[in-house]
Amino acid sequence: MELFAQLTVNGLALGMLYLLIVLGMEIIVRATKILNFAHGQIYMLGAFAFFFVHGLLDLGFILSLIAAGLLMGLFGVLLYLGVFNTIQKRLASGMPFSYRLLMSAMASVGLMMVLQQAAVLAFGFHLPD
Repeated sequence: MELFAQLTVNGLALGMLYLLIVLGMEIIVRATKILNFAHGQIYMLGAFAFFFVHGLLDLGFILSLIAAGLLMGLFGVLLYLGVFNTIQKRLASGMPFSYRLLMSAMASVGLMMVLQQAAVLAFGFHLPD
């Protein structure tokens, strides 16, 4: 019975994490009309930003969390201005909404691959022995 209770709590916690990610994607799609598949990689960069701010600057937990949030907010603005705004305004300005949504989805898949491989190169990837 203890194992069942622990598995239930773990499943609910993981389900709530997935729910937060999906709700974040839903808010982004509704607000910006951009389909961003690199959402998970941006979460990953936020975790690394927190880790390095907390470890290197030796700030407290709350200050590190705020600093990592500000860094990721700046990163998000730069991504929007550099990638998604360029696609929405310059490349697909006269196209219908479905075409602009598809263009942003393709750009975000490329961005997802770039961010994932950059994280592997920067932080390393080691399989457990």
